[in-house]
Amino acid sequence: MKIYINGTEDNTSYTQTRLGDLLEHIQKETLQEDQFLFKIRVNEKSVEFGSNETKETPLTEVQKLEIETSSMNDMVNENIQNAIGYLERLIPGLEQVGNMFRDGNQQQANQLFMDVVDGIDWFSQLVELVVQARQLDVNAVQYNGKTLSDRKQQLLTMTQSVLEVHKKQDWIRLADLLEYEFLPYYKDWLEVLPQLKN
Repeated sequence: MKIYINGTEDNTSYTQTRLGDLLEHIQKETLQEDQFLFKIRVNEKSVEFGSNETKETPLTEVQKLEIETSSMNDMVNENIQNAIGYLERLIPGLEQVGNMFRDGNQQQANQLFMDVVDGIDWFSQLVELVVQARQLDVNAVQYNGKTLSDRKQQLLTMTQSVLEVHKKQDWIRLADLLEYEFLPYYKDWLEVLPQLKN
């Protein structure tokens, strides 16, 4: 079996017989303290580090193991960059959904609206992970004059309002909420996210 860590062949002799045990050993004994297994490829195929299938794979079935590592800081920064890219697509999507509701295209608007709601949830979870990884005090750290706790409360209030208006099928009011509350909120996050990288 050939093992590559960050593109460099590792000629260490390992005694483990299962892939999961080998990966855990490499994580604990080979990598520096601030490094983590980030991407794993077995025989040219990407696999999940924590899956049972990966853990139980006999090393006799592995001809080539490629491991990429990353630091926690690099992983957080990559997630922040992904969030920026997502917001750059979400913002025009919010505008489009608002316009569809105003134009009377409720069926198509509602389909896109559900995607927007999923995206809002995904974005909120990502921010929570960044806050935890950076160990930020949500009540003290401010960006553009608002704490992270204030931003979270603002989103909760806006989300409750938009869901109530959606339930009442007040499409014009829903379009207004998306345009005048959600759009500025996420445009502001586009300015805040790069600051979280630092």
